[in-house]
Amino acid sequence: MRLTATEIDLIRATYAAVAARVDEASTEFYRDLFAASNEIGRMFRGDMSDQGMRFMTALGLIVKSLDNPAILEDQLSALSLGHAAMGVRPGHYAVMNDVLLETLEKFAGDAWTLEAKAAWRKSLNSIADRMLEAA
Repeated sequence: MRLTATEIDLIRATYAAVAARVDEASTEFYRDLFAASNEIGRMFRGDMSDQGMRFMTALGLIVKSLDNPAILEDQLSALSLGHAAMGVRPGHYAVMNDVLLETLEKFAGDAWTLEAKAAWRKSLNSIADRMLEAA
């Protein structure tokens, strides 16, 4: 993934804005994700608030590591194994990315711009590619 320093800054700024409302954002993310794909919804069981926090924490670690390729690769490799075990397929990543972008836009407030959206899209597509390769 070749993000510019500006793209990384945009991603971090928008994530910070969303993190201020992490509980609400993670709840809405999963609600919207399951509405977008019943198939994905069937992969999850149990307390979704806990899952939402795990997701947002993992996302935060990825955001923090965007300028450290070695750490980022390790994180994505570990995540990919869990996703593969759950039966996540390429099309699931596309749905997740679209819903995540919508969630970020809703919760990032003024930090959300067309440039931020483009940076996130570039990053999420690259992350999905890497996770699929690692699985």
